Amino acid sequence: MPKVATPKSSPAKRAHAAGSSPTKSASRKKKTVEVQDRATWRSSRIPPNTTITKGIAMGNYHLNNNEMKGLKFDENQTVKRIAGKDQLVAMYLYQERDVELKAWEKYGGPDSFENFLKDKMAKYYAKHGTVPKKPFPKPDTYILAGDPMASGGVYILQRPKNMPSREMATPKLLQIKAQMEARGQKWLWDAVNEAISDRECECDMFYEANIGRRGREELMTDALYLKYPPRPAFPPPSDSASFAALKNLLEQAASAESRRSAFDGGKGLEVHEDGFTGYTSVTWRDRYMTDVYDHLDAVKAEHGADGWKMARWIVYDKYVECNVGGFTCEYEGGGWELEDTASFWLHDWRLPQYRQV
Repeated sequence: MPKVATPKSSPAKRAHAAGSSPTKSASRKKKTVEVQDRATWRSSRIPPNTTITKGIAMGNYHLNNNEMKGLKFDENQTVKRIAGKDQLVAMYLYQERDVELKAWEKYGGPDSFENFLKDKMAKYYAKHGTVPKKPFPKPDTYILAGDPMASGGVYILQRPKNMPSREMATPKLLQIKAQMEARGQKWLWDAVNEAISDRECECDMFYEANIGRRGREELMTDALYLKYPPRPAFPPPSDSASFAALKNLLEQAASAESRRSAFDGGKGLEVHEDGFTGYTSVTWRDRYMTDVYDHLDAVKAEHGADGWKMARWIVYDKYVECNVGGFTCEYEGGGWELEDTASFWLHDWRLPQYRQV
């Protein structure tokens, strides 16, 4: 049987093997970095003790993992959303001045680093346009000529996939949620967070300082110490005349548009103004409140203390639903304070509302 001849290497391959490629040079020339005299380096504009996470440091200062080695850092914990769940992960915090100095050493000094950023930024926006999905990564203290973001430009803001929910953005908030759920108070976690979110909307509308993560931690910590009776595990008896009468009365309850609106008087509501703070609050009219108390007495007469313990939660939930009571967040004395203006329903109304600290 005849053998099939195998072709020898092509002329192009032989030429390449001989080192005589006609098109490209064998090696790429490395770009030289012009190094400034270190004695002329300016001082850093970054405030002392400013920290930065490792990922942001590498991105903004255009450093790689090896170049970050040798820099001191503090290990902490943060929360990231992984596979749809908020989870604790390690976080490495560096002194930003140390990171900046490392970038200066890499790129030849502060002026050379700034020139590098300008060149890199121009190429970035030439490629992605002046309305990119995210801005060019650079330190906040570097204001570069030609930066569209610095001259009122916009970019399409996208929420990072690993960003946790605001309600659980810190390890402490995760811990508080676990504590509340362990004692059957998931409703408390939800109610306080809703109040915080509502207050943040007001802060945005009136250009007030926002609550932020630290403020949310303060308010949720306050909520941990609020004393509440347990919610009933079962619904009220369906054949109870007193519960049926209470339900019918609550169906007639007036609702407010806002818990602090001066325009919600009438329609079964009263407006009260605090002469000291200037805040207004909205409640049910006294006559209707008296009717509710009478119906609670009727439930207590028919079903005893256990019936009253169940009925008070029904009234509490209705009071909150009608927007005349519930959790409020106010900034007082240098910190955020939490108050539940509906909690008096959960205790005997002849006793003052109390809070365990």
